[in-house]
Amino acid sequence: MRAQPETYVNADGYAGCQPDQVVGLESTPWPFPTGVAEEIALHHVLEHLGHDPRAIGIMLRVRKSQDGA
Repeated sequence: MRAQPETYVNADGYAGCQPDQVVGLESTPWPFPTGVAEEIALHHVLEHLGHDPRAIGIMLRVRKSQDGA
């Protein structure tokens, strides 16, 4: 398992890799509130999100605004 900061939430659709949350990211909407993430790190994910063009927009919704709004 990859070492991660304590505040990170590891989400994966496969429970066998022991994520913090089992989430099928290929389907929307995602179960994350608006504006909660200071950073979104993706590892081997983008190739799986090509089926839903809303995925990038959802990441922007979940990510906190740079200007604090």
